Amino acid sequence: MKFSFGCSLVYHVPSPMPFVFNVEAASFIGQTIQQEQLSTEPPLPVERWTMPETGNRYLRVLAQTGDLRLRYDAEVVLEPRVEDPATVIEVLAAKLPFEVMTHLYPSRYCQADKLVRFAHSTFSNLAPGYHRVNGICNWIRENVEYQFGISDALTSAFDTVTERAGVCRDFAHLAIALCRAMGIPARYVSA
Repeated sequence: MKFSFGCSLVYHVPSPMPFVFNVEAASFIGQTIQQEQLSTEPPLPVERWTMPETGNRYLRVLAQTGDLRLRYDAEVVLEPRVEDPATVIEVLAAKLPFEVMTHLYPSRYCQADKLVRFAHSTFSNLAPGYHRVNGICNWIRENVEYQFGISDALTSAFDTVTERAGVCRDFAHLAIALCRAMGIPARYVSA
Protein backbone atom coordinates (compact mmCIF):
# COMPACT_ATOMS: atom_id res chain seq x y z
CA MET A 1 0.00 0.00 0.00
CA LYS A 2 1.36 3.39 -0.97
CA PHE A 3 0.48 6.55 0.96
CA SER A 4 1.20 10.22 0.33
CA PHE A 5 0.88 12.66 3.20
CA GLY A 6 2.23 15.91 4.52
CA CYS A 7 1.85 18.73 6.95
CA SER A 8 2.27 22.46 6.93
CA LEU A 9 2.90 24.31 10.19
CA VAL A 10 3.10 28.05 10.81
CA TYR A 11 4.23 29.72 14.03
CA HIS A 12 4.61 33.35 15.02
CA VAL A 13 7.85 33.44 17.02
CA PRO A 14 8.03 36.35 19.51
CA SER A 15 11.74 35.88 20.26
CA PRO A 16 14.48 33.44 19.17
CA MET A 17 13.69 29.94 20.43
CA PRO A 18 14.34 26.29 19.58
CA PHE A 19 11.61 24.10 18.10
CA VAL A 20 11.66 20.30 18.16
CA PHE A 21 9.43 18.55 15.63
CA ASN A 22 8.42 14.90 15.20
CA VAL A 23 6.81 15.14 11.76
CA GLU A 24 8.97 12.96 9.51
CA ALA A 25 7.94 9.40 8.64
CA ALA A 26 9.85 6.60 10.30
CA SER A 27 11.58 3.96 8.23
CA PHE A 28 11.41 0.40 9.54
CA ILE A 29 10.67 -3.14 8.42
CA GLY A 30 7.26 -2.90 6.80
CA GLN A 31 7.45 0.84 6.07
CA THR A 32 9.70 2.25 3.37
CA ILE A 33 10.03 5.93 2.60
CA GLN A 34 9.89 6.34 -1.18
CA GLN A 35 10.50 10.07 -1.16
CA GLU A 36 10.28 12.96 1.26
CA GLN A 37 10.89 16.67 1.40
CA LEU A 38 11.26 19.04 4.33
CA SER A 39 11.50 22.81 4.06
CA THR A 40 11.50 25.74 6.44
CA GLU A 41 10.81 29.35 5.65
CA PRO A 42 13.03 31.12 6.33
CA PRO A 43 15.58 28.39 5.51
CA LEU A 44 17.18 27.18 8.75
CA PRO A 45 19.88 24.65 9.65
CA VAL A 46 18.20 21.43 10.82
CA GLU A 47 19.62 19.15 13.51
CA ARG A 48 18.26 15.58 13.35
CA TRP A 49 18.08 12.65 15.74
CA THR A 50 16.43 9.22 15.36
CA MET A 51 15.30 7.32 18.46
CA PRO A 52 16.99 3.92 18.17
CA GLU A 53 14.17 2.00 19.84
CA THR A 54 11.29 3.22 17.69
CA GLY A 55 12.76 4.88 14.61
CA ASN A 56 10.95 8.11 15.53
CA ARG A 57 12.73 10.97 13.84
CA TYR A 58 13.13 14.34 15.52
CA LEU A 59 14.43 17.59 14.13
CA ARG A 60 15.42 20.78 15.88
CA VAL A 61 15.63 24.27 14.44
CA LEU A 62 16.50 27.56 16.11
CA ALA A 63 13.81 29.99 14.96
CA GLN A 64 14.35 33.71 14.94
CA THR A 65 11.75 36.38 15.67
CA GLY A 66 9.01 36.45 13.04
CA ASP A 67 7.05 33.74 11.23
CA LEU A 68 8.35 30.18 10.95
CA ARG A 69 6.87 27.91 8.30
CA LEU A 70 7.64 24.22 8.14
CA ARG A 71 6.45 21.92 5.33
CA TYR A 72 6.93 18.14 5.17
CA ASP A 73 5.71 15.80 2.42
CA ALA A 74 6.39 12.10 1.99
CA GLU A 75 5.41 8.99 0.10
CA VAL A 76 5.71 5.70 1.97
CA VAL A 77 5.01 2.10 1.11
CA LEU A 78 3.54 -0.10 3.82
CA GLU A 79 3.99 -3.85 3.77
CA PRO A 80 2.19 -4.95 6.93
CA ARG A 81 3.38 -8.08 8.62
CA VAL A 82 0.53 -10.57 8.86
CA GLU A 83 0.75 -13.21 11.56
CA ASP A 84 -1.37 -16.24 12.19
CA PRO A 85 -3.20 -15.37 15.44
CA ALA A 86 -2.49 -18.87 16.75
CA THR A 87 1.25 -18.13 16.69
CA VAL A 88 1.04 -14.86 18.68
CA ILE A 89 1.71 -15.88 22.26
CA GLU A 90 2.30 -14.26 25.64
CA VAL A 91 5.74 -14.60 27.19
CA LEU A 92 6.37 -14.70 30.94
CA ALA A 93 8.06 -11.54 32.27
CA ALA A 94 11.08 -13.63 33.32
CA LYS A 95 11.68 -14.54 29.67
CA LEU A 96 11.01 -11.15 28.06
CA PRO A 97 13.93 -9.36 26.44
CA PHE A 98 15.19 -6.49 28.61
CA GLU A 99 14.46 -3.93 25.88
CA VAL A 100 10.69 -4.46 26.28
CA MET A 101 10.54 -4.66 30.08
CA THR A 102 9.91 -0.91 30.44
CA HIS A 103 6.74 -1.38 28.38
CA LEU A 104 5.21 -3.24 31.32
CA TYR A 105 5.56 -0.35 33.75
CA PRO A 106 2.81 2.12 34.58
CA SER A 107 3.30 5.56 33.08
CA ARG A 108 1.70 8.99 33.34
CA TYR A 109 -1.11 8.24 30.89
CA CYS A 110 -1.18 4.44 31.16
CA GLN A 111 -1.57 3.67 34.87
CA ALA A 112 -1.52 -0.09 34.56
CA ASP A 113 -1.06 -0.41 38.32
CA LYS A 114 -4.48 1.20 38.92
CA LEU A 115 -6.15 -1.14 36.40
CA VAL A 116 -4.73 -4.54 37.41
CA ARG A 117 -7.82 -5.73 39.30
CA PHE A 118 -10.19 -4.54 36.57
CA ALA A 119 -8.03 -6.05 33.80
CA HIS A 120 -7.70 -9.43 35.48
CA SER A 121 -11.40 -9.67 36.32
CA THR A 122 -12.34 -8.71 32.75
CA PHE A 123 -9.70 -10.40 30.57
CA SER A 124 -8.04 -13.29 32.43
CA ASN A 125 -10.65 -15.72 31.07
CA LEU A 126 -9.52 -15.02 27.47
CA ALA A 127 -6.92 -17.20 25.77
CA PRO A 128 -3.46 -15.69 26.21
CA GLY A 129 -1.68 -13.92 23.36
CA TYR A 130 -3.51 -12.57 20.33
CA HIS A 131 -6.96 -13.46 21.64
CA ARG A 132 -6.44 -11.58 24.92
CA VAL A 133 -5.11 -8.43 23.19
CA ASN A 134 -7.91 -8.61 20.62
CA GLY A 135 -10.39 -9.02 23.48
CA ILE A 136 -9.02 -5.90 25.16
CA CYS A 137 -9.38 -3.93 21.91
CA ASN A 138 -12.90 -5.26 21.36
CA TRP A 139 -13.89 -4.38 24.92
CA ILE A 140 -12.73 -0.80 24.37
CA ARG A 141 -14.61 -0.58 21.07
CA GLU A 142 -17.80 -1.92 22.68
CA ASN A 143 -17.63 -0.08 26.02
CA VAL A 144 -15.92 3.27 25.45
CA GLU A 145 -17.70 5.93 23.43
CA TYR A 146 -15.77 8.12 21.02
CA GLN A 147 -16.63 11.61 22.21
CA PHE A 148 -14.69 14.63 20.98
CA GLY A 149 -13.90 17.21 23.66
CA ILE A 150 -14.39 14.89 26.63
CA SER A 151 -10.67 14.61 27.35
CA ASP A 152 -7.63 16.85 27.43
CA ALA A 153 -3.85 16.62 27.65
CA LEU A 154 -4.05 15.33 31.23
CA THR A 155 -6.57 12.52 30.65
CA SER A 156 -5.23 9.10 31.62
CA ALA A 157 -6.29 5.54 30.88
CA PHE A 158 -7.81 5.35 34.37
CA ASP A 159 -9.92 8.43 33.55
CA THR A 160 -11.02 6.90 30.26
CA VAL A 161 -12.13 3.60 31.76
CA THR A 162 -13.97 5.52 34.48
CA GLU A 163 -15.68 7.96 32.10
CA ARG A 164 -16.17 5.32 29.37
CA ALA A 165 -15.54 8.04 26.77
CA GLY A 166 -12.58 9.56 24.96
CA VAL A 167 -10.82 10.11 21.66
CA CYS A 168 -8.27 8.07 19.68
CA ARG A 169 -5.36 8.93 22.00
CA ASP A 170 -7.44 7.88 25.02
CA PHE A 171 -8.37 4.57 23.37
CA ALA A 172 -4.68 3.87 22.70
CA HIS A 173 -3.65 4.75 26.26
CA LEU A 174 -6.37 2.52 27.68
CA ALA A 175 -5.37 -0.43 25.47
CA ILE A 176 -1.74 -0.02 26.50
CA ALA A 177 -2.59 0.22 30.20
CA LEU A 178 -4.86 -2.84 30.09
CA CYS A 179 -2.25 -4.88 28.22
CA ARG A 180 0.44 -3.86 30.71
CA ALA A 181 -1.90 -4.69 33.59
CA MET A 182 -2.16 -8.20 32.11
CA GLY A 183 1.66 -8.49 31.82
CA ILE A 184 1.73 -7.83 28.07
CA PRO A 185 4.35 -5.25 27.04
CA ALA A 186 2.75 -2.42 25.07
CA ARG A 187 3.63 1.09 23.96
CA TYR A 188 2.31 3.89 21.80
CA VAL A 189 4.45 5.03 18.89
CA SER A 190 3.63 8.12 16.93
CA ALA A 191 5.72 8.36 13.81
